[in-house]
Amino acid sequence: MTRLYEINTTVASEEAARSIAKVLLEFRFAACIQVTGPIRSFYRWKDAIHDDEEWRLSIKTNCEGLDACLAELRRIHPYETPELLVAVIDTPSEDYKRWLVEQVGEPIPTTANETWHLRIAGYNPNAATGQPIVILGKPIESLELPTGPSPLTVSFEEVAESLSSFSNLHFEPDGSFVWGSSGRQSASDRDWQLDCMIYDRENRIEYVELKGNCNRETWDTLVKVLSGVDCTSLIVQWIEQGVWISESGFRKCID
Repeated sequence: MTRLYEINTTVASEEAARSIAKVLLEFRFAACIQVTGPIRSFYRWKDAIHDDEEWRLSIKTNCEGLDACLAELRRIHPYETPELLVAVIDTPSEDYKRWLVEQVGEPIPTTANETWHLRIAGYNPNAATGQPIVILGKPIESLELPTGPSPLTVSFEEVAESLSSFSNLHFEPDGSFVWGSSGRQSASDRDWQLDCMIYDRENRIEYVELKGNCNRETWDTLVKVLSGVDCTSLIVQWIEQGVWISESGFRKCID
């Protein structure tokens, strides 16, 4: 017999609650989530008594999704030790039970040919971990940049020289370039193309804007060129949502 469960947890803001709910529903870890708040929470933490405003999530899942849902909550929850309370839902109606079971399961995969619209810039050491978001169907932590991104450490001339040496890449003196696949070598290959523009000032690259998509090997090659000999850490802005994430985080999204 399939059992239904309710998981309760709390977070410090409505925005955090919305982000968690979106991830759990997107990946079908849960069928239904209610967010209530603000509520008042009094608790002891690290030898001090706290009085904080919080928002509560009430998450509905089934026995097949319970372990995966709890694991994902532990992974994306902003608290060091989140409250995760699990209770059995007694005597649900058959219609509700049937509906809930249908909603929890394998996530709907995203297409490999989804178009990206990105900005690539240098990592800002003042960046802080933001709220979890979903990029290309995968949950990832965003970055908060109080002073914006940093420029790249490589020069325009260095990047232009490196990119111009690649096959299937056409580089223009104004910093625009198009890089595309040369056709499928095997059944598992797919066609791809990147349309890019380098924005520089005083011989420093502020950022690179990119539209299209590519395979993992091409992405790693582009990152290596933009990182330079210093292997500067990069960050990526997913322009559609206006959020920044680490380059390593974006790489996980395209694996």
